[in-house]
Amino acid sequence: MSKEFKTLFDYLKNLQSRYFHALSAFYVYEGLLESSAPNIVGQKEAGQNVKILNQFKNFFIVSKEALRVYFFLELAKLFDESKQSLHISKIVNFAGSNIKKLSQKDFLEFHQGRTFLSELFKQYKAMDNKDLAEIKNKISSHEKIIKKLMIIVINI
Repeated sequence: MSKEFKTLFDYLKNLQSRYFHALSAFYVYEGLLESSAPNIVGQKEAGQNVKILNQFKNFFIVSKEALRVYFFLELAKLFDESKQSLHISKIVNFAGSNIKKLSQKDFLEFHQGRTFLSELFKQYKAMDNKDLAEIKNKISSHEKIIKKLMIIVINI
């Protein structure tokens, strides 16, 4: 198996972990907000939840703000294009410069011993330049939103 294939999967694992942490923080934050929204949980339940939130407001105010900030920071890291950070564009560029070393054979070797490997292997399609261009286009199409995200993070 090529060293580049393993490196790419290590990068992807790292980025996936960061993404799931950001998403988890967002869902907890959203859950806290929704718990006191009468249009979502109903007037009675929202009122009861607000009482509880107010009883422990020093905890919940700090928790909500920490979750909000953590979410934005982790999300921004996915798009931070500094040389020191691992970001989506860096992974796309790495894959593009090593595209010939990301073969089906490497996939098979990397996942040796994995359950249902033969089924995974049948479905596996090696990455090509078209896939990478599509990722770059998706990032470009959201450039304004990404810039706003970076401004939010800078001002936190």
